[in-house]
Amino acid sequence: MIDHEVKSLVKNIRENKPNSLAVLHQHIQKTIAKSFCVDCRKITDPANYKNQLDADEYYISGICDECQPYYFGEK
Repeated sequence: MIDHEVKSLVKNIRENKPNSLAVLHQHIQKTIAKSFCVDCRKITDPANYKNQLDADEYYISGICDECQPYYFGEK
């Protein structure tokens, strides 16, 4: 379920490629600015999430409330 582009960016971090963490951060920030999930690529609106914690997590990771259980377990 992990987005192909995110997998590639994380692989670059694991391989210690220069600026790879900054590139991943930029990717996440651009995706959030467009109101998309970095994983499922669906349009999302944190104002409609079940709780503030899920919305806060979206603004940190770019992962929508539907994808968050995949990464963090069921809530």
